[in-house]
Amino acid sequence: MAGEALGPELIVRWNGVLIGGAREKSVSLNGEAVDITNDDSAGWRTSLNNPAVKSVDITVSGVTKNNILRVDYFGGNQEGALEVEYPNGDILSMTAFMHPYSDTGAYEDAFTYEATFSSSGAAAYEEAASPVNSVLPAISGIAQQGVQLTAFEGVWNTGGTFSYQWKNGGSNIGGATAKTYTPVVGDVGDALSVAVTLTNGAGAASATSGATANVLAA
Repeated sequence: MAGEALGPELIVRWNGVLIGGAREKSVSLNGEAVDITNDDSAGWRTSLNNPAVKSVDITVSGVTKNNILRVDYFGGNQEGALEVEYPNGDILSMTAFMHPYSDTGAYEDAFTYEATFSSSGAAAYEEAASPVNSVLPAISGIAQQGVQLTAFEGVWNTGGTFSYQWKNGGSNIGGATAKTYTPVVGDVGDALSVAVTLTNGAGAASATSGATANVLAA
């Protein structure tokens, strides 16, 4: 289970605000590093629920111009809500104390920073909820041959991984499974839409955008 440098796939928030620019994250339980992206029957979640585990430490580092951590640390707001969201939508949350914080760089420029958070209360682990869409996906851009369109995922109740399927007249377009799509000559005169699927540890659900206007010729 030893491991560090958990990478950008983990989303870390401090008092509900994304910690911008965080490139590396590491976690330790009782001072021993663990890889929380590689779970098993004897994994970090089992250890987390062990009463003998007295502390959870999370370290983040990166470069950003707008760093909520620096503002809070030097403003005396060093205790707050820490949340780590995983690619499958699971969330680890705790009340934590930030110590220490350090940065280098000009005030008006980007800071290279490092901050460590230690839990000051029990850490809670929440499994991802089954995906539910509340605001349908949408398409931005002009529906015209050769002009790129972009899918907006809509609003969902949980996190996870998004996938896309562009459609012409309601039928799947072969190979059109990216967030963006550029209409081709065969789309001219037809309306396009995109189906967005959110997948996490609790399941998957799909929602489809409204249709564009009929695609214009180049």
